[in-house]
Amino acid sequence: MILVTRDKVSSIITAKKLNKRGFKTAIMPLFKIVYFKVNCFRKTWLKFSNFDIVVLSSANAINYLQQLYFDKDKIKIYVVGTKTADKVRSFGYKNIYIADNSSSSLIKLLQKKVSKESKLLYLCQKYATGNINLNLEKEGYKIKKIIAYKANSIECLSKEILNDIKLNKFSGVTIYSKRTAQIFLKLIRKYNIFTVCKNMQFLCFSNEICEYCHKLGFRNTQNIQNYF
Repeated sequence: MILVTRDKVSSIITAKKLNKRGFKTAIMPLFKIVYFKVNCFRKTWLKFSNFDIVVLSSANAINYLQQLYFDKDKIKIYVVGTKTADKVRSFGYKNIYIADNSSSSLIKLLQKKVSKESKLLYLCQKYATGNINLNLEKEGYKIKKIIAYKANSIECLSKEILNDIKLNKFSGVTIYSKRTAQIFLKLIRKYNIFTVCKNMQFLCFSNEICEYCHKLGFRNTQNIQNYF
């Protein structure tokens, strides 16, 4: 059985895909997304700030982007992953540039394609781990970071999920980001089930996340981004 850890809506979609491949699944969202609204003053300020590029490291930031007054035919959007790109495109944005599923790939793409004279707007979550803005600022880019949403982590495992973990019913767990890995590690340490969970396969969505899981002590990892 595979433990799916994304937010509830995304987990349902992922679980259905895994079910079609013959896997049994259980859903346990590790966090709840809270979207931020943009007040009129900020909307107007952003409109006249002449940003050339918007940077998104997650599809969750699109909710914030949709509240802004950008020309969808002109503004350039840099994103991580084809899924985020498809969602941005579905809202009418024309100029979309896609990096592989990691913040480091996004930074490399921006460094390759974007002039340091451009003005960048980075929409991210409150606990972003990639340090995209700091890395680009070190290289001389002008980038404004705005918190578009936050992902509140859960504090407890359900009794059913906890019992299933203890009984070794899970062969794998999905890990979508470094923060997902951090939250999962915190929870299994809380319940003293780290040793049990080390036997699971960590199904990660980029090589960067696989490497991060290795550093946390989880050696059995697989990059599954091409399957989704």
